[in-house]
Amino acid sequence: MTDAPENSGTGPEDGKTVRAGEYVLGLLRGSEREAFEAEMARDHDLAGQVGEWEQRFVALTEALPEKTPSAAVWQAIRKQIGSDETRAATGGIWQSLGFWRGFGMAATAALLGVLIWTGYTPEVAGPKETPVEGASHVAVVGD
Repeated sequence: MTDAPENSGTGPEDGKTVRAGEYVLGLLRGSEREAFEAEMARDHDLAGQVGEWEQRFVALTEALPEKTPSAAVWQAIRKQIGSDETRAATGGIWQSLGFWRGFGMAATAALLGVLIWTGYTPEVAGPKETPVEGASHVAVVGD
């Protein structure tokens, strides 16, 4: 028989405990992470286990001295996440959100200007009727 930690009612073999630790370490990705978060929202014991894991790891990180990453590390991080400089160098103006926002606003303004200039008014109630005096019937002529 294995000894369970006093603050947890489960042993280390428990799947939920292991998954809670993996979640805190950031090892769960994509749909697996989303499924775990949904389960954690329903299961308060699981949320408590996540909190316990966070406390354990916070205690470990507080014991470590602070160290500033080197310039090479920051460069690798920027390259991996795609910093502004990297995006500008790789995608140019076509990958620029600012360009597309400005283009969209200018296109909308141009369309509104054309609609106002041409006097466009949408028909809401259907075609207008023009009464003709003395007309009581309408004839349709076809081929």
